[in-house]
Amino acid sequence: MEFTHRTFSSLTGILILVNAVVLWKQNRTDRLVRILSVMSVVLLVLVGVMGGVNVLHKLPSGLTAIDMSFALLLLAVLVILTAKARSKDGSVRAGSMQRSKVQQPPVQAMYKPALFTSAAVYLESVIGGFFKHSSASHTYVHPETPLANELITTFKTAELVMYVHMFSAFLVVLSLFWLLVYARRCKVYCRQTLTLLILLGLQGFLGFFSLITKLELLTTTVHMAVAAMMLWISTEIACRIKFAKAPSAADLQDNGRIPLSRTVVTNG
Repeated sequence: MEFTHRTFSSLTGILILVNAVVLWKQNRTDRLVRILSVMSVVLLVLVGVMGGVNVLHKLPSGLTAIDMSFALLLLAVLVILTAKARSKDGSVRAGSMQRSKVQQPPVQAMYKPALFTSAAVYLESVIGGFFKHSSASHTYVHPETPLANELITTFKTAELVMYVHMFSAFLVVLSLFWLLVYARRCKVYCRQTLTLLILLGLQGFLGFFSLITKLELLTTTVHMAVAAMMLWISTEIACRIKFAKAPSAADLQDNGRIPLSRTVVTNG
């Protein structure tokens, strides 16, 4: 397992480095792309260093959670870079969803709930990772046999961390319903938002199942993977709205059927 992890990590690191160099060369005038390219390399180095420290020091409590937080932040940066690159080649348009000309509110109104959703998912994932990797989860599930020399060794402290994790999950629920309201009003990103709600329900089930199964390994692993998927989708929604180009005449439709820029030709 360790060899497989190191192999995939090395391959991923090479791709991230090549990606950063190519984007830097192709976007010399775009300050944001250059900053994000540098951030991706810096975060890659931090993830690698933290991974080495964790291995050398036998997974010290709390440091694995920091390693995971850097990795999730790296994922978010890569998603932002992808969305920015797509917006530059015209793949993303604000009006590509065939909105009505008089529809209110505009798609840009979704940016705040989408950004808040992404931030809430990241916060919930980091707190959940800390709950797991600080041994708070073990202390919470097995209060009768706490681990020695760990960061969280008392049940009350572990319970407090659990409550904070649940509160952060509640923030994710609120932000997702806020995003869903705007998605239905603007008639855009409805499928992505519903996908996030489904993943949130799955994540809640996996979290509850992890507790009743005494932290079964496969369940906790999938629980973390679902959190990463939620961060990816929510960040992509926010970035596509932020970097979307102004709609062209062909993107706006009259009465939801005939684009304004098209001419209808009939016989005779």
